Amino acid sequence: FLASYGFGLPLSAWESLTVLAVLVVGIMIPAGPGMAGNYELFTLEALALFCAPADVAVAGAACVATMHAVQFVVQVVPGLLLAGGGAAGLLNLRRSAISAVEHDAHRAL
Repeated sequence: FLASYGFGLPLSAWESLTVLAVLVVGIMIPAGPGMAGNYELFTLEALALFCAPADVAVAGAACVATMHAVQFVVQVVPGLLLAGGGAAGLLNLRRSAISAVEHDAHRAL
């Protein structure tokens, strides 16, 4: 969707899935942090299977950089939110357990 409508690359649904499949195989190779390098290389090579070289050089590179940034945000932001909420949830659980123990001790008196 992003490649076709956002950057004007003529990809059908099947071609987009092929690009995704090549990307998945490419990021299985160990790389640096955030898969920088592998992500771009394999996605551009997959786009080159279906698009003209001039399109891949300009619109393809912009599309790949945007895809990488969007996927990073989509994965990291919920993780940060859950990590923050998870710690607060554990803190609240501990507080409720302590108050339950205090309540039981108070009732015993």
